Amino acid sequence: MTVEQVSLPVTEDLYEHAPCGLLITLPNGTIERANLTFCRWLGLE
Repeated sequence: MTVEQVSLPVTEDLYEHAPCGLLITLPNGTIERANLTFCRWLGLE
């Protein structure tokens, strides 16, 4: 198993369960991805 294979799930978990809302947007401002915290803030669980 490589470092990348081990660290990707950990990174994913940290992103999804961060105590702050996180977004990934496209250059035009379209939201491509939002973490669970951000979705909860909007009531979109």
